[in-house]
Amino acid sequence: MKVECKKCHFAGDADEESLVEEGGECLIEYFCSWCDEVVTINDEIKS
Repeated sequence: MKVECKKCHFAGDADEESLVEEGGECLIEYFCSWCDEVVTINDEIKS
């Protein structure tokens, strides 16, 4: 699935294993190679 880094808006791919449930909210964690850190977002790019 395509995701976008909230910090730099670099679009990347997150796999299904990166989905995290937290407090009833579905979050996606993925490693942004541009920011060089793991980013947590709560929505995906609609393609």
